[in-house]
Amino acid sequence: MGRNWLCCLLLAVTAVRFTLSEDLFDSSSYDPCECPDGDLSKRCLCVYITNCDSSNYIKTEGVFVQRSNVPLTKRCKGAEKCCFPPDDDNDYEGEKEKTETSTASTTIKTPPSTKIPEVSPDVIVLPPENTKGGCGVRRLVPRNRIYSSNPSTSFGEFPWMVVIFLYPTLELHCGGSLISHNVVLTAAHCVHGRSESDIVVRAGDWDLTSKAEPLKRIDVKVKKIIRHENFHPQTLINDVALLVLSHSLPRRIHIDTICLPEKGATFAGQRCIVTGWGSKQGGALNYTTTLSQVELPVLEHKKCRDMLRKTKFGRYFRLDKSFLCAGGEENKGACLKDGGGPLICESDKDSDRYYQAGVVAGGLACGVKDIPDVYANVAYLSDWIKDRLDEQGLKNEAIHP
Repeated sequence: MGRNWLCCLLLAVTAVRFTLSEDLFDSSSYDPCECPDGDLSKRCLCVYITNCDSSNYIKTEGVFVQRSNVPLTKRCKGAEKCCFPPDDDNDYEGEKEKTETSTASTTIKTPPSTKIPEVSPDVIVLPPENTKGGCGVRRLVPRNRIYSSNPSTSFGEFPWMVVIFLYPTLELHCGGSLISHNVVLTAAHCVHGRSESDIVVRAGDWDLTSKAEPLKRIDVKVKKIIRHENFHPQTLINDVALLVLSHSLPRRIHIDTICLPEKGATFAGQRCIVTGWGSKQGGALNYTTTLSQVELPVLEHKKCRDMLRKTKFGRYFRLDKSFLCAGGEENKGACLKDGGGPLICESDKDSDRYYQAGVVAGGLACGVKDIPDVYANVAYLSDWIKDRLDEQGLKNEAIHP
């Protein structure tokens, strides 16, 4: 399939992505220029055209402007536009970080490899029972490769994973995770502009093309969509939503809940797992039939921001607190149709128990080196999730004592 896609899963987001240009990296000159209103007392900057809004102001969604001492130019070059600085313009060099406390480079903790006894790849093995009890228990079964380097999964291995289809076509749309047996956590962009009747949730599936799996998959309608009230569809800030199902799903070997982290929990430095059925190549209608996984490093907030500032977002991009980043490794990352899916991290105190660190939000590209994927930060948004569950009188089954 080219570029060795088979060895490295590329997961996916829906059509809402940070699509700026074919040239992914920053090409803005940031030259000072004559402002659109001709007022020479003001100082404007030449920035890439997509970083400017319809009122000729540099977008405040992470793009902040630096005063510069280079000579003023009358016009901008090529695909650039002369724009006003935002009202809350901050000096880039003097900017004080309020959210990051460390500038040290991230050290990635790599879990020890676990060799799995070999079995025939044609045999679907039932996952083991959850003998540990509670949420977030991964159902590892024997298979013929070391799991950490294999993009394939086993039936029922990630029992919280659900598929979100568009109804009535049953077109693959997004992913999600069970945080209660009648509540799915997904991305707000997956349900933006959608009503409850537009989507259907499927639990317990693994091979989307097979009806011969050992345990039944279950399709269920959505009773209520709860979107984050401060979700921004263009910037993907606060990209979370809850789907309240029309009825509770039964607890089964292949249907169970993921754990949610406590507010403020951090996962930087861990290698975590993102799962989905999405496209292996951005823009292509090419989706995996069986659930796939990829292991990615979770990045410290400032490190991710600095990496994204080298892209088309520009040197003044500010990464919102509601984001978490993972990836930046070649041929590994998120792509089309995996939006809303979970990024899960293994507990450092309880092996094989996982907590959901992120919800797949967006990205500039599929598996490009040094361009990480962006996720909704579940720990940061945990209060919102818990409050919405309480308001609806719903049980939170994603807490492990």
